[in-house]
Amino acid sequence: PPVGGPPPVGGPPPVGGPPMGGLAPLRQGYPNHAAPVPGATRPPPPPPRIDPSQIPRLLLPPEGSAPVVYGSSSLLVTSNVADNKNPPPLASQRFVALDEGNASLRFVRPTLNHVPTNKDVLGLTKQPLGLYVTPMAQVEEGEEEVPTVDLAPLGMGPPRCGRCKGYLSCFVKWTRGGAAWECNLCGMSNPCPDAYRCPLDGAGRRLDAQDRPELCRGSVDFAASAEYCVRPVQESIYVFVLDASPAALESGFTECALEAVLDHAQRTANALPAEAIAGANGGG
Repeated sequence: PPVGGPPPVGGPPPVGGPPMGGLAPLRQGYPNHAAPVPGATRPPPPPPRIDPSQIPRLLLPPEGSAPVVYGSSSLLVTSNVADNKNPPPLASQRFVALDEGNASLRFVRPTLNHVPTNKDVLGLTKQPLGLYVTPMAQVEEGEEEVPTVDLAPLGMGPPRCGRCKGYLSCFVKWTRGGAAWECNLCGMSNPCPDAYRCPLDGAGRRLDAQDRPELCRGSVDFAASAEYCVRPVQESIYVFVLDASPAALESGFTECALEAVLDHAQRTANALPAEAIAGANGGG
């Protein structure tokens, strides 16, 4: 036959061409999608990239062990830079907090023990940054109560920054021989009232810093005067809400609750302010 023409019936196929009625052979480099051979075993899957047995886990102290004593003095140096080698106790761990300049973890606990220096670094960590703030948390056994600072005898209220309204703390920087202090939040220089002034030592610290809780403690309660209130001081109001549903009346719960409120009011009447108002509200 002519070159390239069809082969004669029953003749051999052209050299290199596919056989009649068959498929072209698979080219090298392409996967073979042929049906699996019965009885053949599949290769084992590759091992996981993360071995669960190698994941670090938090080790809690044995049950009944003494609580960890945690202070903040080791976190503070002369430049007010935190030491990264002393992590705080876990939230699920028993501990006794020593207020040595930083607020107790019971009052303020960050989600990150090490705060990134800028927002870009925080984005790379893929971790949320926030604070759990519980200012009314109860102190544990072995911890000191939060001190109350009342500067009314000096004729002044709590010192605050004139720009950001931040309160005076042990992290402010004293300048001009104690006549001014620099806010640690916004950097503004604020004058110090004459009645509150005190000389500084060679390191720039006030000589009475250890005698004033607001200058050496991380958590204090300031007694605010009337000028710090945006509205007149409201009189004390006590409201007792009682269950007066038919079930509570039939069971005697409402009567028992009323007797308890009356007994409590009679025993504490002398301790209540003269302008105190008390009322009861029942619902069912």
